[in-house]
Amino acid sequence: MTITVKNKIPIVVPPTVRRQAGLKGGDRLEFKVSGRVITIFPRPPAGDDEYTRAERRAIDRGIAQSEQEYAAGKSYGPFKTAAEAIASLNANLRRRQAAKKKLKSARNNSDFLPSTFVIRLFAQKNTMKLATCGRRA
Repeated sequence: MTITVKNKIPIVVPPTVRRQAGLKGGDRLEFKVSGRVITIFPRPPAGDDEYTRAERRAIDRGIAQSEQEYAAGKSYGPFKTAAEAIASLNANLRRRQAAKKKLKSARNNSDFLPSTFVIRLFAQKNTMKLATCGRRA
């Protein structure tokens, strides 16, 4: 398509060209000139425009936490194939389900005292009080 450049009127990109290039209202364009050739590129949004400061801080906190967990060895893999990854996920799921089932059956038992808690008895005015004092590591 050919258009004529006029002195005081800006160059207008015809609608059919905009449609073919996928340009929409509000898109930013970048112009590069090489000799007598003008190349027009769509300008991607800057990284700062993508997220607010609060969102960026939350994302950065999440990334930092993930890096700490990875450094502490709280990760799985690497896997050579997708089948290995799926097998690992299924094995972890079976372990979690077995642990949940074991805990449920232990709670149904009347003798159940959670092993994850340290229990202390306190004598106070000839009565006994049972108090949980915290979790064992």
